[in-house]
Amino acid sequence: MLMFRFIASNYVAAVLLLTISCTVFAENNSFVTLHSVKSLYATRLEKSPNIDAQFNEPFWKKLPAASHFVQYEPYNGVAPTQKTEVKIGYTDNALYISAFMFDSAPDSILRSVGSRDNGESDNADLFSISINTFNDDINVVRFMVSAAGVQTDGKYSGSYEDRNWNAVWESKVRIVDNGWCAEIKIPFSALRFSGGESKDWKMNFHRFIKRNKEWDTWSYADIASNNFLAQNGVLKNLQDIKSPVRLSFTPYISGYMNSSPEGKWDKSVAGGMDIKYGITESFTLDMTLIPDFSQVKSDDKVLNLSPFEVKYSENRPFFTEGTELFGRGDIFYSRRIGSAPRLKSTVADNLLANEAIDINPLETKMINATKVSGRTAKGLGIGVLNSMTEAAYAEIVDTVTYERRKFKTQGFTNYNMIVFDQSLPNQSYVSLANTNYTHSYNSYYSDVAALVFQVKDKSLKYRLHGTANVSMISDDNFEVGQRYRLEAGKVKGNFMYSYVCKLEDDKYNPNDMGYASRNNMIANWASLTYKEYEPFGPFRSLNSNISFYYENLHNPNAFTNFHTSFSLNTTLNKSYLSMGINGWANILNSRDYYEPRVWGKFYVEPKMYSLSGWISSDYRKTLAIDINGRFEQADEYGIEKFEYGISPRLRASDKLLFVHNFNYSLAHNNIGFVESTEFADDSYNVDFGKRDITTITNTFNANYTFNEKMYLALRVRYYWRKAIYSDYYNLKDDGYLSASLGYDAYGNQKDVNYNAFNMDLTYAWYFAPGSQIMLSWKNAITNDENPNVNGWLTNLENTLDAQQYNNISVKILYYLDYQNLKKFRI
Repeated sequence: MLMFRFIASNYVAAVLLLTISCTVFAENNSFVTLHSVKSLYATRLEKSPNIDAQFNEPFWKKLPAASHFVQYEPYNGVAPTQKTEVKIGYTDNALYISAFMFDSAPDSILRSVGSRDNGESDNADLFSISINTFNDDINVVRFMVSAAGVQTDGKYSGSYEDRNWNAVWESKVRIVDNGWCAEIKIPFSALRFSGGESKDWKMNFHRFIKRNKEWDTWSYADIASNNFLAQNGVLKNLQDIKSPVRLSFTPYISGYMNSSPEGKWDKSVAGGMDIKYGITESFTLDMTLIPDFSQVKSDDKVLNLSPFEVKYSENRPFFTEGTELFGRGDIFYSRRIGSAPRLKSTVADNLLANEAIDINPLETKMINATKVSGRTAKGLGIGVLNSMTEAAYAEIVDTVTYERRKFKTQGFTNYNMIVFDQSLPNQSYVSLANTNYTHSYNSYYSDVAALVFQVKDKSLKYRLHGTANVSMISDDNFEVGQRYRLEAGKVKGNFMYSYVCKLEDDKYNPNDMGYASRNNMIANWASLTYKEYEPFGPFRSLNSNISFYYENLHNPNAFTNFHTSFSLNTTLNKSYLSMGINGWANILNSRDYYEPRVWGKFYVEPKMYSLSGWISSDYRKTLAIDINGRFEQADEYGIEKFEYGISPRLRASDKLLFVHNFNYSLAHNNIGFVESTEFADDSYNVDFGKRDITTITNTFNANYTFNEKMYLALRVRYYWRKAIYSDYYNLKDDGYLSASLGYDAYGNQKDVNYNAFNMDLTYAWYFAPGSQIMLSWKNAITNDENPNVNGWLTNLENTLDAQQYNNISVKILYYLDYQNLKKFRI
């Protein structure tokens, strides 16, 4: 124990010393390489080329070329190892790009095939274009194609990344004797821009040489700015281009077979449509009518022993595409829409004699969802999102008379959000966002508003960022809560630092449409970071950080936590082996006001220390592996935690990839809440328990990509978690635990054994631009019936024998563009 504390505390000091030493060295030995912003004049084409990567049209030879690329990494600002040339032309309807990636070793060009939007994860060379039509250095769209022809696109707004945005564009690649080439068509309907006779757009071209892990850019991008896509050259002299009528329809039809735990199958057919309409040159309406999200990836269910809600990721396409504006203020969590009915858990409390619950919907059903978003010529972004869900009812049956009645678990509900976001010079902005939630049950509504701003100086080195939020809830009472956050620091260069202060009062609650795990805090933290971006000695890069965090309750003003943490990560030059070490320490005993589940009570957590590390080998190899481990130890109660994870990756061919993730965790002598009892005088007795929590997670992924438009993916996950109690205590008023109540106080009544098994098998074929056929089989099993089963294999066997749900579905979407439809008018 003492040795562990000595190592942890001295390693923090070592990292701090390294950070300060490297900072002094960097400040005294820095050099500046000056690079001007490059420009390229656009050329209007008389004829649209065929997208075949053959470049047979004579005009390609006459167009000026963007060349003389420079490295972004590993050696920022120096000449690249390979030559690249890009040409660009345009018509009334689209941009056309010709890109030639010369290569002295064409046999070494990596071109593994993956699924769409997965380009940077594939083992393949890449070419991409970033376009900032509003010239604000914040809002960027990016189009990327791999040497295997796989498309990836995304929208970016500052640090926000939206990889789920899918534009309809065309590309073709070809391997040639002296490299590889790409021909790309980006319709103006895929871009948002304001009108005008002549335009200049900020733009950059990027090339990734996978075997060297080398990024090259046409116009220089400073790696120390930590904002790759916001640094662009200029495409000049786009003459007389107008945004076309941006109207598209994507109707779908789907068929389902669902099995119940009893093995009964039911069949259904559904249909709906997604509509996109360009209201103006810069604003787009997105609407989904009778949405169908049954084919999205299954949630990774867990056994939650904490007092906080589990936050699951959003997988529904409508709520993940083009939503960059709706992230402002951190007040919108799209999983609230269509979530479990508010009164679902109260149905059992409203049963009469001889009654039983027959049907109790797990989620509310969406009627539709609509969003409007865009940005004016002066940089004002506006976003509006609205969604509606039907009323939800549980069905209750009398087990004697078989009469049925309905119990409303949630009324018709409306979700609404509006955002205004004004871009300012130097990547600065100011935003105002508001969410509104109303439902017909008991006239309940809630409003949350957020003001967000960011200010950077001309050098982009220093940043001031702040938010001010207000929540208002009207139920039986009207309640107003507040949240403030202010951050200042240096965000560019080798040495960076930041200071953050945050206040949330005990009434702030954005959770009707947002997510906040807890409120009622005053927190302050500071961090120091040193980064070495370019190779030195045996290292390709280095990143070190140390931070300090101090927190109080807001009401009452009481200390809760003070800890420090550090990290040191690096990648080796020759082997491309990445590794890191991390640690943290609670410097003082902490006070946890949430684990007792009774307001006013708190648990004094003993000082705790943690040390972890990880290693990741080179993913370009046929076989790669990731390994991580963590050890934690506390001063009291014999608390220890041991974790490790192993993830081998086998790339059997350019088309077939296997990945297995194994994670093991043992929390020994973990202390946690067991039960609370309320007395007549409104006082509470709270009992805690000592337990061993074992968690084992296995996730297996297999992906076979037939070509750049067709893939087959299998994902199997088995999660097992058990909590076995060994002793029980009473939580005293001073936050410490009483003497042992003895194991017999609860025995094994509180032991938990939870199993979750999921399998997702998906086949997808993009048979035409924007059009897709998808077949899916989803299998889901949960089992928590027997807490006394100990073996992993026995638990797996029992889980596979338990009741399960199956869903088999096929869905066909077809993209219809108005520009193409009008060609067929009679």
